[in-house]
Amino acid sequence: KLELKKLPITVTVSKIGEALVVDPTSEEENYIDARLTVALNSDNTICALQKGNSMELTLEEVDTMLDMATQKASEIREKFN
Repeated sequence: KLELKKLPITVTVSKIGEALVVDPTSEEENYIDARLTVALNSDNTICALQKGNSMELTLEEVDTMLDMATQKASEIREKFN
């Protein structure tokens, strides 16, 4: 039996045009220009990161997407407590 010491939460933030969308629906996924999937441990340390699709992201967009993912992961984690 594998004991988990930390519960990672995975959140995807996608860029659709100029908008950033957290955990897009399957319909929204048809229009994604770029996406960033972030896995965060319980202390909000990034344990995995994956960039998808072909559009480039600026450093400012990546920072914003990381902030959005961190906030969403915290909200999700609260539901487990």
